[in-house]
Amino acid sequence: MSATPGSRDALIFAEDPGAANFVADLPAAIEARGATAVLLAKADAAPHLQRLGVAYVRAPQSAAELLSTYQPKIMLVGTSENTNTVGLDLLELAPVRRITSIGLVDHPANPAHRFPGRDGSPLGRAPDVIVVADETTRQAFIRLGQPAADVVSCGHPVYDRARRSRQQLESVGRTALRAKWYAAAGPRPVVMFLSEISDGVDTSAFKRSKEYSLHGRGDTAARTLIVLEEVLDALRSLQVRPFLVLRLHPKDTRETYDAYREELDLVLGPEGGLESVFAADVVVGLTTTLLVEATILGRPTLSVVPRRVERNWLPGIHAGLIACADERQELRQQLSIVFGRQSYERSDDHEVEREFPSGAADRVAELVHRLVVAPVC
Repeated sequence: MSATPGSRDALIFAEDPGAANFVADLPAAIEARGATAVLLAKADAAPHLQRLGVAYVRAPQSAAELLSTYQPKIMLVGTSENTNTVGLDLLELAPVRRITSIGLVDHPANPAHRFPGRDGSPLGRAPDVIVVADETTRQAFIRLGQPAADVVSCGHPVYDRARRSRQQLESVGRTALRAKWYAAAGPRPVVMFLSEISDGVDTSAFKRSKEYSLHGRGDTAARTLIVLEEVLDALRSLQVRPFLVLRLHPKDTRETYDAYREELDLVLGPEGGLESVFAADVVVGLTTTLLVEATILGRPTLSVVPRRVERNWLPGIHAGLIACADERQELRQQLSIVFGRQSYERSDDHEVEREFPSGAADRVAELVHRLVVAPVC
């Protein structure tokens, strides 16, 4: 899509699907406070916003061209796994152009690689304010040296979208949606495994290392495949025989999982949206934010991580809302607990609301409003 050039109070940029999830609701929230905003996207963020039904402008290659076109008072930039992203170029140009900058961080993993300087320093291109989804991430940036007053925890706008979706989906009913998506499952419990790409801003964090306490079948070094193999083998050890669904990450490919096709009952792309997640009985993954969304949707969730340190990568684990396993025996115990229950429905909505609070987009919009009225010098 295209938009009429001209000045905007706020320019919002996203390149990765995770950042797209964070920014999708921000233009409307900002404009509700009387400011003007434009959302720009490129690479994998663009089709993800399209799936969400959110209007965006395809970003040009040049950060300088982008700023000249829209002349914003403030910019909001999502982080990316691409170290050559236009987002970092925007943050580098912001002080030169006297534009207030906000960096948006949707996930606690790899804080030192979010705003690297050209010399590799962890905060070399840090914005004026870093907005994060949770307190764990906030503390990580403070430890790196960002002033505490300039790191703001606002929650994640995806929490509100999941709650809105749950209301709509419950009006249809899980029975009807299960029949729509998983008719072939019959009475078998439906287990959805959420894939992630085994790559990121710190590639070494997504490959087998001596810190791994899970090893899979020994033929791959890829983080996600190791975990998938452990889950497949653990499920085979149970008395129940679930209907196993692989849900692909927006940046993932079906070919990555060709070796496991005989062990999977169904492979779905991200076009299934939250509807296919809601229709599942149990949702298993690593540390994707979609596990949090599944929790908000009322599904039993299990995070399986190959290193204990990765328990810190997903909010909700330490609060006990998302079960977690980082060893083979623990994984089998957690699955036995899930399948030993009388029901696959959760009853901890109050605790979920406390851990994943509503209103994140409004909090970010209010911050933008304050900074536009009294910009950072």
